[in-house]
Amino acid sequence: MAAKVVFQVMHMSQLDMFVIQRLFLERERLVYSTLNKFKRQGGSLLLGFCWIPKRDEDFVMDGLEKLKNTDEENI
Repeated sequence: MAAKVVFQVMHMSQLDMFVIQRLFLERERLVYSTLNKFKRQGGSLLLGFCWIPKRDEDFVMDGLEKLKNTDEENI
């Protein structure tokens, strides 16, 4: 579906903003449907599995480490 929408962007200049908004909403829907698959364990622990591209692995791990260090409750 997304490939079809991207193809339409190239051919309908007057509907560009509509198509861009549609792509944005589709991405948001996918993000939230993935987050809804996480399982709650204990109090505030969310457990989930995800795929991260190898090139972004260090970036994600650094972000998680910074998040853990910002609040003592995250340990």
